[in-house]
Amino acid sequence: MELELNKTSLPYYDLIFHTQVAREETMEMIVPDAYPDISRLLDTNCICCLNTREASDGAVSLAGRIRCSILYLPENTGEINSLGAELEFQCSVDQETINARCSVVAIPRILSAETKAINPRKILIRVNYEITLRVYQTETLLLPCGVTESGVVEEKQEQAEGYFAIAVPEKRFQFQDQLNLSGSQPAIEEILRVQSDVSCSDAKLIGGKLVFKGDVVLRMLYRSVDHTTLVTEFVLPYSQILDAPEADETAEFQMEAVLLNWSLGELSGDGRSMVVELELYAYAEIRAPKSLPLLADAYSVRCCVQPNFSPFVFPQMVERGVRRESKRELLETGEKDVSILDLRCLVVQASTTKTAEKLVLKAAVQMELLCVDEGGSVERLSRHLTLESEVAVTGEVEAMVTCVLTEGNALPAANGVELRVGVEFQMLLLRREERLGISALDMDENQLLEQEGKPSIVLRQMIDGESLWDIAKAYATTISEIQQANGLEEDTAESGQLLLIPHKR
Repeated sequence: MELELNKTSLPYYDLIFHTQVAREETMEMIVPDAYPDISRLLDTNCICCLNTREASDGAVSLAGRIRCSILYLPENTGEINSLGAELEFQCSVDQETINARCSVVAIPRILSAETKAINPRKILIRVNYEITLRVYQTETLLLPCGVTESGVVEEKQEQAEGYFAIAVPEKRFQFQDQLNLSGSQPAIEEILRVQSDVSCSDAKLIGGKLVFKGDVVLRMLYRSVDHTTLVTEFVLPYSQILDAPEADETAEFQMEAVLLNWSLGELSGDGRSMVVELELYAYAEIRAPKSLPLLADAYSVRCCVQPNFSPFVFPQMVERGVRRESKRELLETGEKDVSILDLRCLVVQASTTKTAEKLVLKAAVQMELLCVDEGGSVERLSRHLTLESEVAVTGEVEAMVTCVLTEGNALPAANGVELRVGVEFQMLLLRREERLGISALDMDENQLLEQEGKPSIVLRQMIDGESLWDIAKAYATTISEIQQANGLEEDTAESGQLLLIPHKR
């Protein structure tokens, strides 16, 4: 007959698909009549707003729009002008393991953007972007931990440990704030472009809530009322709450927040303030170590028992931490006096390469500068910098790495501009470990163990790697009987020790 087994239940999130989706979008555009003709294009800045992300059987569908801000010099004037454009996009990623019940996390990132002038009234916009896609499936681990009817068989229970994702909370939220120029800055006549940087500086698990806060830094390039091109920054704090399961202090999490969209209200009459509305997306992967009882073996002292063993997979944390890298480089311009008007700094590529003994983390950072030379001419300068970090590893590991830009500065220097860049690799290394456990257990009460001719007691020496369980099972007795016959208080014995092995009474 088949014995009924008790099972421990653990719900968790299994990361079944993780990839980077790279795409390119292009669009031709006629310069509106209200704008002057283009003489020279300077720079193109974009933000990617992901509006939809839907999982279906075998695929994930993504759709959104890309907002572009194009800086150019018009004919017959040296003042910078700004032109806005929007590109719609949609794409699908096929993967047979995905189904409609999966949870989808998608983080968009602009890789590069350029605009070419076909003629003074027509332009071609080309944008390369990347979406980091993570697809989770809710699973329940049912782990056999014992036999329902006690005393029928001898049971060997072991603790199986794993590092499980217990929740993947997410939230799309909006907030408003007031932007106010400092008293020392000239009033705004026209906003040329806005760049953003989002940070998540602090997060805590409190009860069943994940409380987090951070800042959105808006860097605004504008033309003042006295026709000077200037840059100003606004730091906008935010705080939010995500629902999360109850967890103790052993729980750890990785968070990420991105700006999806922003809109500016009307400029005040004095040109010194306005309202901004921002839309953000934040998610967290919460993991915690779990220790669960596993029925590792079973036998009977009176009849034949046939266990069916199955592998159970447990993710193990190999390493979790942060690696920081920084770099300085001189961008030579040949000019003795160059002033920096504006800076755009992007992580355009992040990769992880595994070799036999190490993991190589690499980030490519693109720095785009608008500078004014000694003659007052506005020039665009760019430099591509690569930062690397190495992590020693052995065996097969799964690497989950997020790269965050921590510094991007440009300072005037002799014969050029000194570039300073820093990144942070947020790293989680996992290894999947299999543990064998009993998934089914059959006992034949009609097939009794052969006892005839066996001695009532045996003198036996422990050997290396052997346990009292192994001996008790081999001689159809119990650990408690061996302990009682030898006066043992613990369920272990030393190698080489002589033991009396009695038959089960």
